[in-house]
Amino acid sequence: MKQTLKGLTVAAVPATLGILFGIGVILYGINGHKTEEAAAKPEGTKQEQAAGGATSEIGNFVTQNCATCHGQGLKGGFGPKLVGTALDEKAIVDILKNGKGQMPKDLAKGKEEEVAKYLKSLK
Repeated sequence: MKQTLKGLTVAAVPATLGILFGIGVILYGINGHKTEEAAAKPEGTKQEQAAGGATSEIGNFVTQNCATCHGQGLKGGFGPKLVGTALDEKAIVDILKNGKGQMPKDLAKGKEEEVAKYLKSLK
């Protein structure tokens, strides 16, 4: 009886781990596709098209560099939401240049003012 129970345990543990690994791969695949779609489709597209190419370039920059921490659509994630922020452009520029909390400095080096204006335009 003890040998049968030991054999069952030895077989059940790897099988259970395999099932859990498979579920993890499936969930990662589902969430990974959503992340890729979000990166390919920046937020604020209508505003960017109306404002022209420069805004579109900054919008793409913001999507690629800020969404990782500030969430899809910049509505909050690890970092605070940027859409509808109460900060003024001067404060945003200061944070972009000097960092704040977990945010490192100089992530938008040379583009701080443009990024600040773009962020304030988001509603």
